[in-house]
Amino acid sequence: MEKLGFKILYTFFGLEPNLLRQEKLYNSKTNSIFIFFAISFIILLYGILYLVIEQISNNQKWYLVALFCAIPFFAFYSLISFSFVGWRYSKYRENKAAEIFTLILRGSIQLIIFIMLSVFTTVLLYEDLGREQINERKKGLIESYIKLNDQKKQETLRPYQNTLIKIQNDLDLNIVESKQDKLRLVEKQYYNNQIKVLSFKRDSINELISNTKEKLELEAKTALVEVNSDLEQNNFFFIKLIKALEDNRFYVISAVYVVFLIVFNVSFYRRFLSKNSDYFNLDVLLQEQLINQESTPIINHTKAYLKSNFNYNYKPPLSQNEIKDLIAKKKIFKNKESLIEKLKSVD
Repeated sequence: MEKLGFKILYTFFGLEPNLLRQEKLYNSKTNSIFIFFAISFIILLYGILYLVIEQISNNQKWYLVALFCAIPFFAFYSLISFSFVGWRYSKYRENKAAEIFTLILRGSIQLIIFIMLSVFTTVLLYEDLGREQINERKKGLIESYIKLNDQKKQETLRPYQNTLIKIQNDLDLNIVESKQDKLRLVEKQYYNNQIKVLSFKRDSINELISNTKEKLELEAKTALVEVNSDLEQNNFFFIKLIKALEDNRFYVISAVYVVFLIVFNVSFYRRFLSKNSDYFNLDVLLQEQLINQESTPIINHTKAYLKSNFNYNYKPPLSQNEIKDLIAKKKIFKNKESLIEKLKSVD
């Protein structure tokens, strides 16, 4: 279990397992809270992203949702891990401006991610967000669908109606012609036959129009039921997301997240990054030893090369500790007279 804990600390925070083992020789501080934070953050981030993508994708297969949410999860996980790993390495920089910039960058990354989680949490917890706007949106979509369906029905029936009008006009004209006086028997029979044919066509077209209208109305009702079902399943996530930013509950959840984040960052700093922490001092000591171990053979080789080829005694530059020791030994004279007296006393 200890190896697993060290692996989590190394993967998430960039903490060296060897230094953590050495640190245990000097104190009995626990790493459980940091391991728990890493595991909890991974579970929380993946769970929230899974639920959000599930709602947006409108009940897709669970394995597809799990696959899709792996991409944003890896991105956000990498950013939050970078913010802690980068914090550790920025401690060794002498440039204060660079250290301040990285501090602002890390803080911004963490703040953005946790505010995003706060918004998603608010949407997932409270179903009443944007209820009025969602109902208005559903009503508008249904009205638009009905209007479009009526237009489609009219366009479908228009050719039949135009044909019916033409047949009815021809029928009326033949009826008028058949009632003229002094018609021959043949002519009268012709008009009667035309009237029968046109009447049959008119009745057939009327029946076709009636059947087509019933069919279209039935299809429209069936489609409307499906539309209503789809609208009921659609939770209009983005409307809720916008309304969540205006809801007081979002600010409460954000405050809880941010306060917890600040407390954890302070604990992380004191535990691993503060100059009073054993881990930080062991890390600095290890780096100094590695530098000395790597630099000593190079310096010795350089000194030997310069001595043998140029008869030059090479002296490597002073280390930071040697410079500090020299500064500590430096005597400070209060005034010029005391300095002159000191120089006179030197043989």
